[in-house]
Amino acid sequence: MLEEGFGLKLPKNLFPEEIIIKDAELLFSPSGGQIADQKIEKGFAYKGGLEISDTLLSGNLAFMAKNKEEISMDVNLHAEEMYNILAHYIGDGKKNKLNEALENALSNLEIKKMYTHLEADKNMKMSGNTHCELVLFGKELKFKLKASLDPNDITKGIIAKIGTLALEQLKKKKQ
Repeated sequence: MLEEGFGLKLPKNLFPEEIIIKDAELLFSPSGGQIADQKIEKGFAYKGGLEISDTLLSGNLAFMAKNKEEISMDVNLHAEEMYNILAHYIGDGKKNKLNEALENALSNLEIKKMYTHLEADKNMKMSGNTHCELVLFGKELKFKLKASLDPNDITKGIIAKIGTLALEQLKKKKQ
């Protein structure tokens, strides 16, 4: 819909093969306006609940197109579901030092917020990042990953970011 309907060029592998949008709301207002106290932005808005098929990850999607120069999309992912996917991925991993450190880190990990934000440039190319805010061993970490809604890509990105810290903590624990 975004590529064909709006002519947008989305990042490769942004979406997994199948997503489900539930309770979708569609608003089109060519000139904007106001009804009672409710202000209505000019343009096209689409939002709803998002489920990524064959995974346990869901979130909320909001797409806004005010005009060709102002197009954005935000997807807020449910952090507790991402934590469960991460824990499952680590639990199924090979038994090595990194995996041992990551298993130790899980009990000290809290995913506070995860969202993907994209904006279109003048050539209608969408780009952005997946933002992660978490607490690991009492330390607040904020970082960005390549924009993706694929739980496997996000999980690998998180592990790449927290792996060194997890190994350092395991080393301290064993001393």
